[in-house]
Amino acid sequence: MKTLFDFTDYREFLSYYVSHPQAQRGLRAELAKAMQCQAAYLSQVLNGNAELTEDHAFRLVNHLQFSTTEKEYFVLLVRISRASSHELKTHLRDQAKVIAKAATKVDGRVAAKKLSEDDAFTKYYFGSWIPNTIHVATSSPHYQTAEALAKRLGLPEKKVLECLKALEEHQLVIKKNRNEYTYQGHNFHLPKTSPLEINYQMHTRLQAIKALQASNENDLHVSATFTLGKDEYASLRKLFLDAVEKSHKKIAAGDTEEIFGMCLDLFQVV
Repeated sequence: MKTLFDFTDYREFLSYYVSHPQAQRGLRAELAKAMQCQAAYLSQVLNGNAELTEDHAFRLVNHLQFSTTEKEYFVLLVRISRASSHELKTHLRDQAKVIAKAATKVDGRVAAKKLSEDDAFTKYYFGSWIPNTIHVATSSPHYQTAEALAKRLGLPEKKVLECLKALEEHQLVIKKNRNEYTYQGHNFHLPKTSPLEINYQMHTRLQAIKALQASNENDLHVSATFTLGKDEYASLRKLFLDAVEKSHKKIAAGDTEEIFGMCLDLFQVV
């Protein structure tokens, strides 16, 4: 199944969406109701005899529970179709291309501070799972001392304290008193092809293997090998990206009671 970002015309996307074999009966009427317009008007839009307004478009994407990126892209397609000058259409199409390209990458879905991989602290932070884990753990009131962190993570207290001091120097934690350190941000992102990113991903998966061996009944570990069509794979990839974006928002808004990890892989077998 194609995704919204496979289209550069909102009518073509809507026509595909309402006529797809998996589309439910009465979908056109449902969408028209959501947009607060007549079903006949929607038919005129699909036939190229009328345009959606931005208000129509915004009600529609909210009803379809589109992601923030999808909403922005769809409304932009409507603006492109409604634009009267070639110059404006070209300008808006260039914006749409940027959004569509970014939507196929994780960093296009998750807000994060980009780092220089040549920086010495960046190399330290992503050199193993420890600095990042300690950094994030300090957002929990249960893990804001070297003693508590060392006990929870199974690390020497001296090593934890060294890490906390390095994080403090770079304003990623704040020392509240003689013993306590609290989280100070941020979310970081490295290029996908960076050796540091590859190294960090490998360390994170080693932690997942340790968790797998611990057999915690509340953990979730899923692995599968399968065959699939290329178009279906693109749709599945989009589904995973949506899940990453929604998960990130839920994590950011959630409590800080305990430390959890997540690895997500969708890949072509090599």
